[in-house]
Amino acid sequence: MNMLANLTSSDDIQQDRDVLDGSKLWETDVYDTTIKLAYLNKSEGGALALVIHAVNEEGSEIRFSNWITSGNAKGNLNYYEKDGKKHYLPGYNIANAICQLTVDKEINAMVTETKKVKLYNKAASAEVPTDVEVLVELLDQKITLGVVKQTVNKQVKDGPNGYVMTNEPRDENDVSKVFHTETRKTVTEIRGQVEEAEFVKKWLEQNKGKTVNKFKDGGAAVAGGATGGAPKAAGAPAAAKKSLFSKE
Repeated sequence: MNMLANLTSSDDIQQDRDVLDGSKLWETDVYDTTIKLAYLNKSEGGALALVIHAVNEEGSEIRFSNWITSGNAKGNLNYYEKDGKKHYLPGYNIANAICQLTVDKEINAMVTETKKVKLYNKAASAEVPTDVEVLVELLDQKITLGVVKQTVNKQVKDGPNGYVMTNEPRDENDVSKVFHTETRKTVTEIRGQVEEAEFVKKWLEQNKGKTVNKFKDGGAAVAGGATGGAPKAAGAPAAAKKSLFSKE
């Protein structure tokens, strides 16, 4: 069974908007990349992530996880509700945009195949062959990433309590926006049929070269897997949407 088939895509959920947010780490910038691996990962709490390994033009690799559903306790949903409105999870927006801007398909329509890839295993303290669901259509696709370098609290496993934040800072990369490589447009801009890409310029003006400080002194308990919001019961999934690049 396709693990992506039940992801909701509906007109009553707020679409992602172009909003500027306050191995070797990448400096904050926009990078043209090639996807080398894209697979699904499920947390112990049941949250589903799309994990991407991509390389830039210099051959440097970035790996990042997009949490596309909440965990079992919150219904395994790809959205949350706030002020009476439904909003897609941030990780879902990124993952869905990657699929749309590469192969022009929403993530719930993507094809997966079980493949054995080398992934890090904590018990073995090494990379070992592991069976995962790979989104084969994304392999070797070009995607342009808005990468942010940020300082956060290091997280450690706390038994049945999931992960907790420590008072130790660590730097990491996060992907906050994705762009169509050829046109530099976002999903929002393509959907709006704008003439020229403008948001990438604004994103660079606000973010390029900056390290975002998200470190919180003292630390705090957190649940495993950042999925955002407290989703309520899901409605029936909507029918698949037409091509993002269609002008009809």
